[in-house]
Amino acid sequence: MEKRLNEYIQNLFAGAPKTQAMAELQVEMEQNLLEKYRDLLESGMSEEEAYGAAVGSIGDISGLIGEVMPEKIPSAFEAERRQKVRSGILVAAAVMLYILSVVPVIILSMFELEIFGVVAMFAMIALATGLLIFNSMTKVKYLRSDQTMTGDFRRWRYQREHSRSGLRVLVVALTIIIIFAILAGTIIAVSLFSGGWDWLDRWISDEKLTGEYMVTRTVSIDQPVEDIDISWVNGEVLVVPSTGDRVEIIERCQRELDEREQMSYTVSGGKLKVKFHESRIGWLRRMPRKKLEIQVPAGQLELLRRLYIDAVSADVTVSVGAEEMTVHNVSGRIDIQGADAGSIRINTVSGNVQAEGTARSVNVHYVSSRIQLAGAFDEIKTDGVSGGLTVESRICPSKITSHTVSGDVKLTIPENNGFSVKFNKVSGKLNCDFPLMNNKTYKEGGADFSFDTVSGDVTIRRSGE
Repeated sequence: MEKRLNEYIQNLFAGAPKTQAMAELQVEMEQNLLEKYRDLLESGMSEEEAYGAAVGSIGDISGLIGEVMPEKIPSAFEAERRQKVRSGILVAAAVMLYILSVVPVIILSMFELEIFGVVAMFAMIALATGLLIFNSMTKVKYLRSDQTMTGDFRRWRYQREHSRSGLRVLVVALTIIIIFAILAGTIIAVSLFSGGWDWLDRWISDEKLTGEYMVTRTVSIDQPVEDIDISWVNGEVLVVPSTGDRVEIIERCQRELDEREQMSYTVSGGKLKVKFHESRIGWLRRMPRKKLEIQVPAGQLELLRRLYIDAVSADVTVSVGAEEMTVHNVSGRIDIQGADAGSIRINTVSGNVQAEGTARSVNVHYVSSRIQLAGAFDEIKTDGVSGGLTVESRICPSKITSHTVSGDVKLTIPENNGFSVKFNKVSGKLNCDFPLMNNKTYKEGGADFSFDTVSGDVTIRRSGE
């Protein structure tokens, strides 16, 4: 049983530092525990009872161990723990920057701003490299916390590893130099493949272009067109009616364009597709502003089933109708004039919209934009953040669904047979010229208006007042 007591004491001190003071404390406690156990046996207890009573009399010895533990030990262990946490954060951040460094190139290439993407990529790589070097050069040095053989061994191991830190830093630096060399070689190869370094000269000169626009390409389509699909970047898009008998495509620019810089188009099965340029133009080129004009003969307007425009940094003007009309734009104005359409769908970011015409349905999604709709619309659906919506309809729409955040909604409609209003708001109010029963229904109901707003008012006006 005394052997069990010795093992119990050893387990209590298993996690304590192996110092001389700690060893003396352990021996002293073993002797006291054995004396206590023997006294209990002499008092008439059995071995098991004496063992339980002796062990129970010890209590918590953590405070006693703390009194004899060297003061440097907690700080040394804490410094090592903090160093590991800091090193892990720095290395993780550096790896994340390396992985994400290609994201700016991918995103900005969509807007023909690849050079800025490359600059951002190199900046992220440089930052990641700096984090790794900083982590390697600022590691916490080993602090000797005891005079034992174990402490001497740990100190010797640290000195051996620290002597190699200079070599590790050199290897990291050489690795980074190789990575930069590979990336630079890739850029040079791509630049040469895409026409040499003339992209840099044109980048600078295109920023300073002034003067009149000249016609750079004209195409006549000798077959009926039912579907028009346009993808355009940086400039202007116009789709207008004409008095001719063919669809005409006209491209204009403020300078001469080489073949790869000119627009591209395809016609198949009544579908006309027009693109800003050939896809193989070279990812480091920056294109100048170009104007695209598509003229649709009046005799073919009734045939136009679909009009789809996807634009970036380009103003869009449409003066024709289509059964299905869709316009996507980022950082550019949208102006739809006199359109007679089945459905109109508009998506815009940082660009104002003016749409006038007639349509069975209008669907508008906008961010940081002001929307103005005028005409006759049966169904209206809008979803907007940071902007304003103004609707002037010659008829009372049968259905309106509007979700807005940080923007007002203003609706003007004529006298009608009635409508019901559902108004859900967070910091906003409803103003209505029509007398509402229970603040919900005008006359017998009929049309269905639903407004959800956060930080914005909704106003319903009666036309002519």
